[in-house]
Amino acid sequence: MDNSESCDFAELIIERMIRMISEGALAPGEQISLRMMAQMFGVSTQPASIAFKMLESEKLLVTKKRSGTRIALLSPEDVWDSMQLRLAVEEKAVELACRYATDEELASLNPLAENADRIVHVHEAIRHDDNFHLHLCRLSKSPAIFDYMRRQMPFFRVRSYLCPSILAIGKSLVPQVKEGTVAKIRGHQKITSLLCQRKAERAKKLLNTHICVKGIGQLLSEYRSQQSLRTWEV
Repeated sequence: MDNSESCDFAELIIERMIRMISEGALAPGEQISLRMMAQMFGVSTQPASIAFKMLESEKLLVTKKRSGTRIALLSPEDVWDSMQLRLAVEEKAVELACRYATDEELASLNPLAENADRIVHVHEAIRHDDNFHLHLCRLSKSPAIFDYMRRQMPFFRVRSYLCPSILAIGKSLVPQVKEGTVAKIRGHQKITSLLCQRKAERAKKLLNTHICVKGIGQLLSEYRSQQSLRTWEV
């Protein structure tokens, strides 16, 4: 297997690992090894090693000398920092899209926004949400922004699944839908409407509450207070 094939297999492994975490098949704190990963996906250790190192670099895997490697258990602060990084990139995409995209290009967000504002199945909703945000980054006309978000979107998303308290908030905000029914949620269409009017600042403000979900700020404040008390006690 050459290097390009190994990298392709590594990307597939990462994609499937992220999906397993989001579906609860791999839990935060669960132990995993390079050999386990290779056996799990039926590949050699070469692509598994590449995937392993990439997941470690993204802090989704944590290795300690005596306890080995485990799926990361993130704090609210870890996830909040990730959200703030994503927000900064997408806010810049909004500015550039309002400046450089044509009216027709901005209008092309409408069908994506409509799909993203519906939930029939959670995983379909995630796919539609990703499509919307990646297309927004494409409209920035900045290849660097689009390429960065295309590579980082799965990592941004999965971090919320590695923090139980934030995952609980996320689940409470997702409408409970039955098979074959459609639940509408707000956000994407409002952002699109503001973009089409080239109201960048208002779109960025709405994007802030869209990405940095209400309730997480309060959770973070409580977490920091607890950490401060623990430091004081020590």
